[in-house]
Amino acid sequence: MRKLLFVILTGLFMAMNIFAVETVSRITWKRLRDKARARYLQDIRTYSKEDMRDANELYSTLKRRWRNAEGKKSLKLLQELYPKANRTGCALVEAGKRTTGQQKFDLFQLAIDNYSDCFYPDGVQIGPYAKLLLASAYAKKGDWEQSNQLLDDIVKHHSEAINHSGEYLAALIAERRFNETILTESFQISSGKENHFSLENRLIKVSGVLEETPFENKKEPDFFTAYVNTEVIRLEKKMGVMLSVACYAKNNRLIFADSTMYSVLENKKGQYLSQIFGLVPRDEWAKADHYVITVLIGKPVEGFGMMLKPDMEL
Repeated sequence: MRKLLFVILTGLFMAMNIFAVETVSRITWKRLRDKARARYLQDIRTYSKEDMRDANELYSTLKRRWRNAEGKKSLKLLQELYPKANRTGCALVEAGKRTTGQQKFDLFQLAIDNYSDCFYPDGVQIGPYAKLLLASAYAKKGDWEQSNQLLDDIVKHHSEAINHSGEYLAALIAERRFNETILTESFQISSGKENHFSLENRLIKVSGVLEETPFENKKEPDFFTAYVNTEVIRLEKKMGVMLSVACYAKNNRLIFADSTMYSVLENKKGQYLSQIFGLVPRDEWAKADHYVITVLIGKPVEGFGMMLKPDMEL
């Protein structure tokens, strides 16, 4: 009897907590989905049913076939034929998530500048979501000033904005940023030259090597992956470190960038990191001229976790 009573009470307690969370989520999502529907209705007044159907098909093609010419043509057609459509704003963000180099920054910025009021059907607003993705892209190439400006803007002006999992962007940002930046240091390594780097001071001792020989990706035969290995020999207690690596062509055009972030609550030794870069097109890899490796040390918030995922969907 006691066991049965315990099970019933436990179930009720869990249900009450789940219900409270779901109620908040349901109310918030309904409000955001209503805004998304209102934006969709604007398109109905601007475009015909056939146009709307065509825009949706182009958007679907872009997501499925971005790696080939058909996907990129779909984005171009959306911009040319339906410049005011909600789907075009979504398409710019999806294309930005699927590309590398400077084009990623350009696509996200275009979405922010011209399509901030657009929505995904699930209530994710293009403006703050694209800012989050752009902030992540800036962080990956070591430009934390630009990244933090965008993150601050989201926290200040888009408190209700969510990601596709229904999580508040502002809450995710608060959990995964340094409270205070202590030190930033950069190293430039020429392509094909000495590729070792190291940093040692009272807070950290780290040594690393940039592996310039790419691995062929069997799933994506037209692309390479590459990585950087670092050994953290010492990191001061309650400090966090972020490592970013950006690859540039001779004209300083960004080819690709990536980063990792972690922290320790106690002093650790011999902690290894191996960060895999995103896919790099073969022809782009051949244009690599130099790399900029940036190390940032800061004080993380309590419960600080790994670095943001590429699309910030934590």
